[in-house]
Amino acid sequence: TVGARYTFKNDFKLIGNLSSASRAPNPSELFSDGLHHSISSIELGDLQLDSEQSFKAGVGFQGKLKSFGFNIQPYINYIEDFIVLEPNGIETTIRGAFPVYEYRQTSARLYGIDVSANYSFDNFEFLSNFAYVNGRDVEQNEALINMPPFNVSNAITYSKKEWNNFYVSLNSQLVTQQNEFPDN
Repeated sequence: TVGARYTFKNDFKLIGNLSSASRAPNPSELFSDGLHHSISSIELGDLQLDSEQSFKAGVGFQGKLKSFGFNIQPYINYIEDFIVLEPNGIETTIRGAFPVYEYRQTSARLYGIDVSANYSFDNFEFLSNFAYVNGRDVEQNEALINMPPFNVSNAITYSKKEWNNFYVSLNSQLVTQQNEFPDN
């Protein structure tokens, strides 16, 4: 990982990171070969799977203006030999019909953004976070399966330290529907 940070006069910060990481396949990705009882599906591993190799670039911009703070972090991540588990048909056994999921590797590109903001006034604090990620199978030019959808969470908190550190909070979370997925 290599990173750099530049701080402006008013405490705004610009942050840049470049990183690389690798991950070896776990045993289930290699050796699965049959019914997975807890999720009622058949999983097929692949002994030929290689380690994933990731290259990520991110930029962050954060700051604080009196009672308002924010953090914006867009990123792009390219993963060579990305291990994906995807549906690959249906198999009928003496116990019934089960979906078949098979591990495979591909080149993947993920890009997204994470944003957080907070605002404080009197004894109240408002926090908001949202995240978006878009994953693409570069080799097949289609969306990756199991990518999380756009989501937003908010919280407003009232606190009174003089009352034995009393606080009460109201939270909300919105998770939208994922509309980008492969047609299998």
